[in-house]
Formats: sequence, C-alpha cells, structure tokens
Amino acid sequence: MAIVDKIISGRISVGRLGLYLHGKTEHGYHIDFNFTTSPELRACGVNNITRDQLFVLFADFDDITYEKLKQQLDFVNKNYGVSHFIILRTGENRYHVISFEKFLMKELLDLLQNTFVDYTYKYVAVKSDKGWILRISEKKDLDGNVIRDKPQFVESISYSKIPKRRLSRAHIEFFSKLYPEIMEFAKGLSKDYWDEYTMIQLLRYGTSHENLIAKFDLEDLINSKKLEIVWKE
Repeated sequence: MAIVDKIISGRISVGRLGLYLHGKTEHGYHIDFNFTTSPELRACGVNNITRDQLFVLFADFDDITYEKLKQQLDFVNKNYGVSHFIILRTGENRYHVISFEKFLMKELLDLLQNTFVDYTYKYVAVKSDKGWILRISEKKDLDGNVIRDKPQFVESISYSKIPKRRLSRAHIEFFSKLYPEIMEFAKGLSKDYWDEYTMIQLLRYGTSHENLIAKFDLEDLINSKKLEIVWKE
C-alpha cells in the first residue's frame, strides 16, 4: 500500500536556468527537487578513473572566492593528507582543482562531501558509474560559438614532497602536456610514488549526453611537443 506524502511546507524559486523546490512533507521527510533547462553545450573532458579502478582528485568549485578556495584546500590537506593541488580557473569565481593522488571512490566521495565543491558534481560518479570528469577544452554551443574558454592554469600548491598515496602517472603526463606549468611542477613529484599505468579516457559531452571519444596510451604522447584536443562530428 503506497503512502501519499503531502508537501506541507517549502519554498519554490525560479532561477536563471530552471525551477527549484525545497520542502518538508507531512511525514517529516525533506524533499529537494530541481528542474533545469540550459542550452546544449559541448566540450571535451578527461575522466579521473585510473587503470586499477581508483580515482585521482577532481573537484569543481563554483561561486567561490580565491581566498575561500585556498582555505578549502588547507582543510583538505589537514584532514585528508593530500600533498598537492593544481588550480585551474574556468570563469569568474569558478575553479577546477586536481591532485594526482589516487583514492578509493568511498574515500574521495567522503572528501568531496566535506567541501564546498559544486553539489551536483559531488555525486555525479555515483549516479553515472563513470567517474568524475573535468572539462579540458572550450565549451561551445551547437553553432560552434565559444561560451566558455578553456580552463586556465592559476597555480600549483605543494604541502609535502612525500604523498600519502600513490600517484597516477597517466594523469600527471596528460596534464603536463596540456599545461607547461604543470610539467614543471611534476618534476618535483618523486617518481617513486608514480604508478605504472599509462591509459587515460577522454570524453566529448553535452548537456544531455556524453561519449567516450578516445582512450589514450600516453606512451604515444610523451614524445609529442603539444597535445591538441580536437574532435569531429
């Protein structure tokens, strides 16, 4: 027998991209619902999953000052022992954060839940079973207009020369090809802690879909001068 639970209190707000509902039902349950509509945008991203089914730290922060972001990274270092971070700017008060340390999904999810990382991004891997993805290209609409530029390198932060966990060689090599500044930083990461894997996943994705477009064996990239992210329809 189904129980019909009425919403007895709550609020509805209309945002720039959709409708948001937060309420409480007569049986004491809290309900959150959002319906968003946004233009179809396309970009290319990289997956944080490693060959041995672990995950490097990817985090997506929106609407946060740089000072607050740095405080968040201090918190993660203090409570989870993460030894280093790469910071990329994706827009005004928008940042991507990367660490090449490898986590179990449960451990990484716990870390993200205790930060101000974008709420939807925190749980995307659990819902999709595809890991966490960060954009590495421009974001374009269906007409090819650039809506958002490629993420820009801001700085790298090192708290310790000795990481608490193993490091993903594939992700170190990949991001070093995208950003010369990361290549310089990577020279300080002891190879004693690098894993042996060289496979990485790139995905083309849009508002309503995502497609695996390439699995790179980074041995083919190590001798290349530049990595260009391109795709054809």
